[in-house]
Amino acid sequence: MPLAGTSRPPRLLTELDSFFPTNESYSQGSLYENLIAEWLLSNPQLAHELRLVLSLSDKRFYLDMSYQFSREIVGETDSDGTICGCPPQSMKRHSTATILNMMQSGSPLRRRRAAEVIAHYLVDRQLLVVLDLYFSLDQNQRTAINDLWLAPHDVQQNETKRRGHGAEAEIAVALNAAGIKLIPENKGTDPMGGTDPNINLDIFEIVDRKPGKTISCDIAVLDSEDNLQIMIMGLVQSSDPGQFGVDKAATNTVIRDRLNTYRASTGSTLELWGIVDGIGYAENPNGTINRMLEAFDVFIQHNSAYKAILHAHRLGLCQVYAINYDEDFYSENSSQQMHERYGAGIVKVDKLSDWKTDKKSIRAGRATIWID
Repeated sequence: MPLAGTSRPPRLLTELDSFFPTNESYSQGSLYENLIAEWLLSNPQLAHELRLVLSLSDKRFYLDMSYQFSREIVGETDSDGTICGCPPQSMKRHSTATILNMMQSGSPLRRRRAAEVIAHYLVDRQLLVVLDLYFSLDQNQRTAINDLWLAPHDVQQNETKRRGHGAEAEIAVALNAAGIKLIPENKGTDPMGGTDPNINLDIFEIVDRKPGKTISCDIAVLDSEDNLQIMIMGLVQSSDPGQFGVDKAATNTVIRDRLNTYRASTGSTLELWGIVDGIGYAENPNGTINRMLEAFDVFIQHNSAYKAILHAHRLGLCQVYAINYDEDFYSENSSQQMHERYGAGIVKVDKLSDWKTDKKSIRAGRATIWID
């Protein structure tokens, strides 16, 4: 599946290696907590490499440190305030950049206290044991550890969320190409940057967010008069969905029930679609995907992104002229089955190489679509 945003390059352990470039330059057991604090105070960015050797994700690090910093006071008394200045009950989240900046700004006492708390947190998670092992390796072995073990794990953590947003962007790009109006307007170009629309579950209109009264959808599709026509929910699970995935599946069945009531009382043709993809569903299909699919009028996957345009055509939001299902992906029988189900009244192009037309083409998933 596509990835949203800019890929984060694998982090190298260059700053860490600079302390002891070779295994001969390091003496086993020579590290201690205060030394780690001094390292961090002189170079706060080193925290990225230290969390990496512990296989700590960026998110795990900043959530834990946000909690710790709101509970650790700067000086000897409560009047000195907490490291981040937040009261313990606020549960405010600080980014890693903000956390590390606290070792560079503010009073010398606060900077040192921040470094000490981070050092204690890392050492408590066995950092000294891990560094003893790491510094005892020669450079080739260290490179292998980083390239084959540490960096892939760190990049994978970063990619999990971006993969879901990438699927949303893929659908948004296809619908935009077909001339369909969406909210957020920039979902296709900046899928992680826009504000998702909120829908009132009584009147099914886009409104300001109100907890308990509204739900957010990832893409809202409008008709030519700016009326809400489709709510699209992004539900990609590239890893174990856990309880969150189960709860989200349940939420969509509730939305379906509310929508059914609304449609029955108003005659509305508003539809609920889902972007449902990812191997993570294999962990708990009965609690997630099996109970959720029936909630959607349409479900779309990465390979079948073209279904979004075909169903928009069905609703009169665009005019599709022809479609070619990838010949290297679909067998003749499979493409015919897909077309009979989703492409009624649309020209089916069997051989792309023989097809000539001046219609606008759109590449979406495993198909090419031409629109009028």
